[in-house]
Amino acid sequence: MMGPPRFELGSPAPKALFSEIEQPEKRFSQKEVDGLVLVEGADLKTLIREDLGSIYTKLRGKRGNISKRAVENVIKSGEAQGFLKYMQVKGTSTLTIRDMLSAMDRLLPEDIFTPEDLEDVETTKYLTRFLQNFFTYLDVKKGVDKLNGYKLSMWRRAIPKPEEGVEEIYPSDKDVVKAFEKCSDSFKPHFKLLAYSGMRLAQLLRVLESFDEDKIVIDGKVARYPLGHISKGSKKGYWMFFPATFVDELRQIGGRSYSYDYLRRELIIGKVTPKRLRKWQANFLVENGVDPQVVDFIQGRATLSIGSTHYFKMTKMATKAYSKVVDRFPI
Repeated sequence: MMGPPRFELGSPAPKALFSEIEQPEKRFSQKEVDGLVLVEGADLKTLIREDLGSIYTKLRGKRGNISKRAVENVIKSGEAQGFLKYMQVKGTSTLTIRDMLSAMDRLLPEDIFTPEDLEDVETTKYLTRFLQNFFTYLDVKKGVDKLNGYKLSMWRRAIPKPEEGVEEIYPSDKDVVKAFEKCSDSFKPHFKLLAYSGMRLAQLLRVLESFDEDKIVIDGKVARYPLGHISKGSKKGYWMFFPATFVDELRQIGGRSYSYDYLRRELIIGKVTPKRLRKWQANFLVENGVDPQVVDFIQGRATLSIGSTHYFKMTKMATKAYSKVVDRFPI
């Protein structure tokens, strides 16, 4: 039995798939291609939303959270499509479908463009299960070979696994200082930048590879660097914040390229890992009086729908808040 035709998400699909569409040169919607996602360079969460189509809004409801009742209503009404329809036909319980969709909606960041981005995501068993099933759905039902230029096998290997039964580790300031002291001198600037900015390691690598010192904005004690040029699809560009005193060190490492795995190994020191440095930075900022909403903005977790006026307001608020803690970093 022949499977579905194979192609790559993010690249043009075979013309035969669009034989009944009058204007094949336009951007195709979910409905026009039976749930097929064809958005060039989109982040993973956008691809998932487009696959779910209009029912995504219905699933989230007025409160913005996915409930069991909402999932039941969509299924009973016969509106289920894409991945949701696939899970329904598989016989997955409504409660499990809700738990998986809810985990995706709450925990999956909006800037996952590569398998490396996915490796750093904090997960639960339901987000892990969602990702496993979604990639299988793309393969088996949609005939997808690649996602944003990466083979599905690479995406599957990058799915984060929950550390069940393992106590969550949050490094203390002393842990961070100790790890920094043990870090190789060659990679101390990278360690600092992760601690100062709260970025994911994959993001940091993209910044350094395309670094342009003319883009640095200095505002008193605070420096920031735009991230729009390393983002793809509809993801808005935010900022990488760091102390102005770090600019010279950033210039020294900017433009250098390392593999993700190599740099990650160099930055795993005792209890401290790149992922845990991100957690530490968030806790450090909150403990020093920074509003959690501002912390989300600094770490790039702000919503995709943020308007330009609010964006500039948040940039101003984040710069002001960061300036109050910039001298308190322990390294």
